Amino acid sequence: MTTYHDSHSARMNINDWVVELIVDSDGHLSVYIDHKDKSPVIMCDIEMETDNDKQWADQFTTLNIERDYSDTQKTNKKGTK
Repeated sequence: MTTYHDSHSARMNINDWVVELIVDSDGHLSVYIDHKDKSPVIMCDIEMETDNDKQWADQFTTLNIERDYSDTQKTNKKGTK
């Protein structure tokens, strides 16, 4: 679902993520990211491949997503011992 506020912004809901893009009067793009779990959003420290050297890409997660993943990994390791 995409909802446009006006010609200079867009707000998108993608699964549990909310992404808002705003272009100011000088042409700068601001990206706001939130997650329905309301825990802090974290930018992952990984290299993202892009189609060209001018494109930007980053990956994001939340504190709760990482906690859940860590707990799952610990449970899986206990089951294999």
